[in-house]
Amino acid sequence: STAKRCKDKHLEEAFLLSRVLSEGLRALGEAEARPLLRCILAFQMEATSSSSSFQKLEQIVTQLAVGKEALLAQEVGALLAGLVKQGEVLSPGDLQSVCMFMEESSLGRQHWRQNLVPLLQGLATTLRWVLQSQPAPGGMWGYLAVKACLQLFQALPKDVAPLVWSTEGKSEALQSLLGL
Repeated sequence: STAKRCKDKHLEEAFLLSRVLSEGLRALGEAEARPLLRCILAFQMEATSSSSSFQKLEQIVTQLAVGKEALLAQEVGALLAGLVKQGEVLSPGDLQSVCMFMEESSLGRQHWRQNLVPLLQGLATTLRWVLQSQPAPGGMWGYLAVKACLQLFQALPKDVAPLVWSTEGKSEALQSLLGL
């Protein structure tokens, strides 16, 4: 509890500092800004278990990327693309990251919207594995897999619905998920 309060306090100070230094940060070129954005995004990946920390880091990275939105979108895309690999089961940490970026990050939702099919395939593979394997389906892995599916349906309903109802746009991965 004390560590969390301390972390939140320091994140708030970092956010306020990023606002004060915003003019100087905007003057950074893409080559100078990229490592800074990557560093903050790495912190954000580590903070997926704390909504308040994740949100503060989201505010900081958004503040730092003013005028460099395309660069930030590219970095978020590269980061999230590494979570879902073809045919592989998502780890609990990866599922937590998918959930947090779906729930709290507009760029995260945009990335998943553009990469919906690989995400559906990864979630279907993971949920199938969880239901058929050693970890108890009622455990954390199962909880996170179901949470990621539900958040996907809630956050991107207009993208998912056509894959359910249209005959030409049907997704085998989505049908598998719904069946599971």
